[in-house]
Amino acid sequence: MLEQSEFNSLIQIILCLFGGLLTRFTLTLAKQRWAQTFHHTLSYILLPLIALVITKVISNNIALSLGMVGALSIVRFRNPVKNPLELVIYFKLITLGIAMSVSIKWGLALLLFSNSLILIISYFRENQKFQLFKLSFSEGDENNIVEILSFKELDLSDYSKNVVENIIDNDLKEYHYRFIFDNKEKAVNFINKYKSQEGIKNIKSSYV
Repeated sequence: MLEQSEFNSLIQIILCLFGGLLTRFTLTLAKQRWAQTFHHTLSYILLPLIALVITKVISNNIALSLGMVGALSIVRFRNPVKNPLELVIYFKLITLGIAMSVSIKWGLALLLFSNSLILIISYFRENQKFQLFKLSFSEGDENNIVEILSFKELDLSDYSKNVVENIIDNDLKEYHYRFIFDNKEKAVNFINKYKSQEGIKNIKSSYV
């Protein structure tokens, strides 16, 4: 039979593994494709567990704590971070492991509220009624890109947040536009709306 302390440790380990996996699937629901790789999935599962073990090992031992800080200071993460959200997620997962070690209640609260916020903000990002966010060009690398060459200036009032590049050639009287969309369906709907408009010379698209 497991003692109470051993049982609590087992629960903490299970919750850390579950919390990391749940964070990964939450990001997938929020259409963050960079989180769907094997390396990210494995990192999200392991990070809370590692933080939990470190916290357990160094708790109530000042000498060991100082030694662990010195050992961890030589660790270098050389993998480039794609965006600020990725860095925040890593910090959240480490904090999750620490919180689970100190108080399961606080760990579950962090997991619940952070994942809920990701889904809520993702909803506002996807909803066309709310123009709260503008996609950056770096985000476009992971999205669907549409390029339009036109002899007339286009009315883009409904897609202003999707425009990442607008070039006007006065000599040739040409208008070059580049748009990014966070899913293929939006990009295809946009193309269908503009492809028959007068003055459109060429439309180029790429999907992920």
